[in-house]
Amino acid sequence: MKKIILATVSAIIAIILVFGIITGVNYFRIRNNDNETSGIKQGELLWATTYDEIKKIAEENSLKILQTDENAENNEFFFVDGASVGDIPMQIYYRQDENGTIQEFSCYIVPFREDYVDEETAVAKEHSGAELKAETEKIFKLLETMFEVEIGNRYDIFSETEKLTNDETGYKEVLENKATLTLAIRDWDKGLWNLSSMSADGVVYYELLHLYHSGNLPADFDDYAVNVDLLTGTEVE
Repeated sequence: MKKIILATVSAIIAIILVFGIITGVNYFRIRNNDNETSGIKQGELLWATTYDEIKKIAEENSLKILQTDENAENNEFFFVDGASVGDIPMQIYYRQDENGTIQEFSCYIVPFREDYVDEETAVAKEHSGAELKAETEKIFKLLETMFEVEIGNRYDIFSETEKLTNDETGYKEVLENKATLTLAIRDWDKGLWNLSSMSADGVVYYELLHLYHSGNLPADFDDYAVNVDLLTGTEVE
């Protein structure tokens, strides 16, 4: 059974996770559809390596760069507001070093976000495992385009005690916060990408985490079990 990566990376990105869970999901609950920019191709936001690059992309696409209150002095953490990559709305939280080099980002994606558009009626509606699977496959398609690789069933759904099947039953467990979906990818420069399902206030959402190898990725991640390894072109069992 592959290792579950969540516990290891959570210590590295604790500040981003906390900020994202508190504000990221609430953001989607009050977001108005009129502000969407789904027609704009903004994929460069997921590949940028410096603050200056992100600022340029944001300006070209009329996006806002915002910073956290905890971060006012050193600008270590910031996020891009209203991004849409591959027609998938997302918020992207970055951490940079003192030189403006991006160390990591957490990208938050909320399935069924139409449930949360109206702040007055923002409650988690009942959805089936098949519906969540269909929404998740949109994210897989985006990743397949980004990395030119077929994901298929190369991901895991784990409960606390066992590995579940990647079908409607497994996705229903994810919806009920009884299981976690994870997909770990090692890219060509040994950077780590990790897609994980999460839950806050009854809302299931996904976090796409990117840890840059040239930044703060520990050496032992070189041998970490992943689902897709672009560096070697093999699947790690």
